[in-house]
Amino acid sequence: MSEIIYQVENSIAVITLNRPEKRNALNENMVGSLKSALKEADADENLRAITIKGEGEDFCSGADLSALQKFRKVMF
Repeated sequence: MSEIIYQVENSIAVITLNRPEKRNALNENMVGSLKSALKEADADENLRAITIKGEGEDFCSGADLSALQKFRKVMF
C-alpha cells in the first residue's frame, strides 16, 4: 500500500496521505513521496489546483514520533 497516492481528476491533482492506521503521521518516506507528488503536479501545465487530503478520519496528526525517536537514537 502506497503511503502517498497521487491522482488527477478533472484538471485537479489529488494527493492523499494514506496511512490511516497511524493517523496519517508523516515519516521520512512520506515526506519524500509528498515532495515528489508536488513536483509532478507543479510540472503539469494542465492542472488548475492541488488538493491534499488524508485517508480515514484524520487529515494528518503531524510528525511520526516513533520515527523521530529512531532518528534520535542514531544521532545521539
